[in-house]
Amino acid sequence: MFIFKIISIFIVLFTMGVLIVKFCKGCSIREATVICRDSVKNFLGELLTTLLEPVPAPPQLYPVLVGWDGYRIQPQFVDAEFSAVRADFASCYCTNAVLSKDNALVVYRFDIMRKPGGLDDDVLGELVQKQTEEVLANTMRLYDCYVPAEPLTLTEVFPHSLNVAFARNEAGIKILDAQKRKMRRRKALTERPGNATMRKNWEDDDEK
Repeated sequence: MFIFKIISIFIVLFTMGVLIVKFCKGCSIREATVICRDSVKNFLGELLTTLLEPVPAPPQLYPVLVGWDGYRIQPQFVDAEFSAVRADFASCYCTNAVLSKDNALVVYRFDIMRKPGGLDDDVLGELVQKQTEEVLANTMRLYDCYVPAEPLTLTEVFPHSLNVAFARNEAGIKILDAQKRKMRRRKALTERPGNATMRKNWEDDDEK
């Protein structure tokens, strides 16, 4: 009975469509019927194609939100997770955590004060990078994610601040790779004789 009602409604609608096409185009009933039939076939074909095509999987997001409490990133939780990193400085605490608009990165910013007579920039930078990778690895393990932390991590130590960036997806990894290449080129240039002034200028620009 239900199928009969559906068929009856379809016939009525189709007939109305034929009449509308006939009067709008000034054609014969036969021509209007062919036009409506082809339109229905095209519509049903596109509908079935859309219904049957596989739904694309959402892009994978790595669980890299250190200090996440289920609703937001809490700076006090970030400080606790980065305790080993913070010990490298006389003072170090999280001031902000920002998600990029494209959802590719999360960037943590720390206010720092260097230890008097502490490690030089190269050694300190390598130490903070490795410690930060460990922080990220420990966070991802909580979600049974065991991908290497190094490609997902980038740290930059400035005179008065520390930036830590984690890639949330493959696009974020590419961004960090590009930034790491820039940093390596910059380091290679600053290590050339006579470039001490140039290095100071770059660091001042980064700090701004």
